[in-house]
Amino acid sequence: MTTRRPRNPGGERASLRAAADRLLEGTPLHSESGRLTVTELLRESGLRRDIAYGDHKDLIEEFQARARTQQHTHRPSPSPWPTRTRS
Repeated sequence: MTTRRPRNPGGERASLRAAADRLLEGTPLHSESGRLTVTELLRESGLRRDIAYGDHKDLIEEFQARARTQQHTHRPSPSPWPTRTRS
């Protein structure tokens, strides 16, 4: 029989917040792709999907809103390569 660790909701929330901040800053520690998705948020935080959606859905929705805002306001940096014009 497997014994479960006691849960720490405050620690879970802190883990989700820290993971969201790292993903949004572009400095993930555990994410494979660094994409701004809930899947990557959960991978980065180390939390199971059922726990995150069951007890911390507000933080998931907050992350999704922040990710949408960041994607809409992100301006690509200019290319270091000169642009060619076709004649």
